[in-house]
Amino acid sequence: FKESYWAQIKEIGTFEAKGYRSIPKAVYQKYRVYHEFNTATGEVEKQHYPITKNGKVTGIKTRLNPKDFKSVGETGRECQLFGSNSFKSASKRAIAIASGECDAMAAYAIFEDNAKQRGYEAMPVVSGTIGENCISQLRNNYEYLNSFEKIYLIPDNDEVGKKLIPKLVDALPKGKVYIMELTSEKDANDMLIKGK
Repeated sequence: FKESYWAQIKEIGTFEAKGYRSIPKAVYQKYRVYHEFNTATGEVEKQHYPITKNGKVTGIKTRLNPKDFKSVGETGRECQLFGSNSFKSASKRAIAIASGECDAMAAYAIFEDNAKQRGYEAMPVVSGTIGENCISQLRNNYEYLNSFEKIYLIPDNDEVGKKLIPKLVDALPKGKVYIMELTSEKDANDMLIKGK
């Protein structure tokens, strides 16, 4: 992985996403997610997620709108969970694990809005970098996750998400896991988009 590739993305990309997926610019900035736009339509064409290992960017996972992915460098199960590098000084009270990068950022945006109203800090939200079935990656990040008192799992509200719950829970520290059920929408990003 060439650092010049990440430098180029930072140079041509922007944190501003013009309301894409209803995630605020400040949240994209916190997670260091850059966007590129289609010059003809003005729509987000690419969304770049920095993937880290030992606190250093080792790869970039790129979402090609609407939902194709490509990766450059190291972005797999040996890496840190997406977002964990954005919360180095966070309270160790609780952490949430969402089913994907956009869901992690959307959940954080919801939690942050609620936390501001109540005068406290929002809990960190992370996700696997290899999809919702990230059991091996959770095991590889066990020590990091175990440093939190509580772990909230936010699975997708669909058949796949529900089937994965027991396997995901089994990969996490015992006695710390709580399940957040989404009763009305498929995932955290849908909740944010619909203002729930």
